[in-house]
Amino acid sequence: MSKRAPNKMLKKMPKKPNWMSPMITVGVVVLLVWVFSIWPGTTIMPAGMVKWRLDQSIPMTEPKNDWQARGKYLVTTAGCAMCHTPFSWIGPHHWKALQGGMRVRWDNELGERLALNLTPDPETGIGNWTEEDFITAMKSGLYPDGHAAHWQAMPWDMHSNWSLDDMRAMYRYLMALPPAKQPKSKPIRGPRPRSDTFYFGT
Repeated sequence: MSKRAPNKMLKKMPKKPNWMSPMITVGVVVLLVWVFSIWPGTTIMPAGMVKWRLDQSIPMTEPKNDWQARGKYLVTTAGCAMCHTPFSWIGPHHWKALQGGMRVRWDNELGERLALNLTPDPETGIGNWTEEDFITAMKSGLYPDGHAAHWQAMPWDMHSNWSLDDMRAMYRYLMALPPAKQPKSKPIRGPRPRSDTFYFGT
């Protein structure tokens, strides 16, 4: 019995396009971007990355006198911008340097806190603070409105031994920055609220 020869003239049916593979790839990329956008970026941070982070987080405003120059140096080396400049997966938001709003969280009863706007805006920043108000907040965590800052969120216990001249210099530098109005957000409550950069497990 002879085998039937295949009909070479028979047209091949076109394959249906497989849309699943591109969709899965896009889904994986979106998932990774989302994970990196919310994952704590400073769990382990090399010294070089800390320097880059701070360099990108300090305002470009140039000091106009020795007090402001010293204040800028102290604000930079103290790492104030690590919390007070917003940060996400794209890096520091340098256009919002020291304007606050970044969410910081703890996996305990402290929950989530939002960094304060350090520019001299009178409504959403420290524009109405006097020099004495600033020094009191730095040394004891007490704000002019009566709010008491938690020592883990605002490490005033570490600042309390700084010299008064250092704190005056920081205040005068911050007051020389352009005021920036930032809407005040409320902390997200819950056992593990989402935060922008810092996460403390204790």
